[in-house]
Amino acid sequence: MECKSCSTEVCCPEHCCDWDNCTCKDCEMCGGESTQKQQTPQSSTPSTTETEEPPSKPESIVDEINRKVAERIKLRKLEEEKLNQEREEKRKAEKEKHELILKGCRETVSRNKKVLESTQSTIDKLNQTISGLKDTEKKFQDFQDAFQRVLTAGLNKYFGEQEDIEEMKAKHGVPRIVSVEEAAMNILEKENLVFLLGAGVSAESGVFTYKDDDETWEIEGQSYKQQEVHTVDVMQSYPLEFWQNMHFNRMRISSTSPNQSHLSIAEFYHFLNSKGRQVSVITQNIDGFDREVLGPDARLYELHGNLHLQRCMFECSLEAIPGPPVSEFLEIIPCCPNCGGLMRPNVLLFGESYSEELYSSGTAAEAVKSADCIIVIGTQLKCTLPNNWVKESAKLGKLIVEINVEPVVNYGNVLAVPERVGSSFPTILEIVKEGLS
Repeated sequence: MECKSCSTEVCCPEHCCDWDNCTCKDCEMCGGESTQKQQTPQSSTPSTTETEEPPSKPESIVDEINRKVAERIKLRKLEEEKLNQEREEKRKAEKEKHELILKGCRETVSRNKKVLESTQSTIDKLNQTISGLKDTEKKFQDFQDAFQRVLTAGLNKYFGEQEDIEEMKAKHGVPRIVSVEEAAMNILEKENLVFLLGAGVSAESGVFTYKDDDETWEIEGQSYKQQEVHTVDVMQSYPLEFWQNMHFNRMRISSTSPNQSHLSIAEFYHFLNSKGRQVSVITQNIDGFDREVLGPDARLYELHGNLHLQRCMFECSLEAIPGPPVSEFLEIIPCCPNCGGLMRPNVLLFGESYSEELYSSGTAAEAVKSADCIIVIGTQLKCTLPNNWVKESAKLGKLIVEINVEPVVNYGNVLAVPERVGSSFPTILEIVKEGLS
């Protein structure tokens, strides 16, 4: 259609585009009436000329103003639409940007949370580690304390308890050097006596001792001292050479006999027991002389065994039986009559422990505990168990009579007679017999 007022080509408001029947007369631009374009219907026969439109009416000033106003309004509307579109796009862009920022913040928070959780886990693990270290430190300290106790006990076992001698003297008394007569008179007052004998008693018979002994024994081209031969290691590694050394010592002992010291002690033992006193004898010697002079039924404790007896090395039985004849040179190792295993001398070797079953060490300890007088003769107290017995007796205030050329008891109620036992003890025996007769 064409507006009559502004000559603008417009479509009807209803956009029906039905030129022949449209009733819409209003112009969208100026509100004027529109007129329908006349369309010449096509005939069945084509025409050689087209219908010409009438010449357009000249545009008035008012129409021009209205047209330009309409154009400006349209342009402003377009600009506003464009501006609104730009604003919407900018808003969307900012929204997307903000969403990205928020997303980044959320991810950062999440990462920080994980870091915090990891840090807390690390702190917990560190606390557990610190706690474990404290437990380990305590356990290590306990181990050190236990090790120190074991070490101290081991040192005390092999070297004797380390004591401050001057302190012990101040606390328990200082030994006195006395005459044989004074020692005998003090012995007479006691009811329960225990002899503790050492190598010095048998030395007067000519029996060898370990003290200052430089004698050696050769095994496979290597020289060993007596103390080195008399060990479990040598017995197990060189059983024949070990046995030959022991048999050689037996032969040497058999060529000697009990001396006056053995005889005087045995007479003292039997005499006092006959008078109602109780006397026990503990010997560290392995030569068998104490058993020989005291008899088989005496209260004698051979603390280190008897070299003339043997037992099964594999302990199929603890019974001790006589050893091989000393008149013959030993060429083969004796065998157990029960199991056929190797035999061993019934003596306590260096490195072995005391035993009640084999050497009655527990019963001997009870005898010392119940005694009111300990008579120490011919021993340097190098062995732990006898040494401890004497120390405990000294601390309890028991009378200790020591007969040694070189006295070794350092403190306590000690009467020391620095003489040879063979020349001093017979005198003590005579005084005691006279006092009890």
